[in-house]
Amino acid sequence: MLQSKEQIGRFDREITFIQSIEVDGISNEDKKIGWEEIENYPTVSAKKRNLKGNEVPIADRLNAIYPVVFTIRYRDDLNEKMRVVCDGKVYEITAPIEEPEDGRRRFLNVYANYLDNEPNPIT
Repeated sequence: MLQSKEQIGRFDREITFIQSIEVDGISNEDKKIGWEEIENYPTVSAKKRNLKGNEVPIADRLNAIYPVVFTIRYRDDLNEKMRVVCDGKVYEITAPIEEPEDGRRRFLNVYANYLDNEPNPIT
């Protein structure tokens, strides 16, 4: 019988993946005009784990970074241009990485940072 580090029963959160809506702008540059849910299965069950936060200087200001990891069933359609919405909060995806100890494409760790100044775009 297959043993796994993750148990599906611990996936106690519902998260939604969103992507930016872009249109062609002036001078062939893409212009973001909003956010929408991704096409295939945008809402999934997940386990959320908070990581240690820190402060980083951005544009001469100290900004707090709140990293989290969402563990979901494996999928290959996520990338760093997308965001996650969980409990009304928006998270920027930094890296979707296959669960290293599993190795069978069963689970995916989605590393993300909480965007404390970003309102929920799909309320």
